[in-house]
Parts: sequence; structure tokens; C-alpha cells
Amino acid sequence: MKNTKIDFKKAQEDILDYLKLLLEKKGMVNLPPEILSEMLLDLHSRFDNYLFASVMQGLNEEGYKKIDEFIESDPKTEELMKFLQDNVPEIDQLIENARGEFEKIYLGEK
Repeated sequence: MKNTKIDFKKAQEDILDYLKLLLEKKGMVNLPPEILSEMLLDLHSRFDNYLFASVMQGLNEEGYKKIDEFIESDPKTEELMKFLQDNVPEIDQLIENARGEFEKIYLGEK
């Protein structure tokens, strides 16, 4: 288990930058701010769902039960991230792989 402190604000900024880059790669440039915001919210929701599904697929039965119990406690996002970091083997690699797959799917490359 890693014992590193998660910089939640930095992680959120990185995700937002990543999603903006995806929109640019998709040709969504020079959009009015309100449309860009809506598109980012939608894309963020889809990315979160995809990432969560990827994490769940990477768990064994014991890990699945553990995370299921934890989620029932209605944790804050920061607590969930810490839990995943501490309890999901190779979470950083799993997230990186999910990002790459999500990008290919979103851009129609897969």
C-alpha cells in the first residue's frame, strides 16, 4: 500500500485539463464558455463512470466487497480516492490505462 498524500485539487485540475484536451482533439474549439462548461460536465461524468467501471473490473471478489461496503458509508470524494489508493493494487497504472482507453473510445479510435 502506498502512503502518499493525495492532492485532490491538483488531481481535479489534471482531469479538467485532460478533458479539455480531448474536446480540442475532437475539434471542439472556440466554443462559447457556457457550451464548453456543459460539454466538460458531461464528459467529466462519462469519464468518472468509465474510470469507476475500470477500477471495479480490476478488483477481486474480496476487493469488490471491501469497496462496496466503503461506498455504502457515503464517503467524500477525497476519502474515496484515498481508499482506492490504499486498497486497489496498481491503481495508478489502472487509472492511466483507463484514461488511454477512454480517449480512444471518445475519439472514435476504438
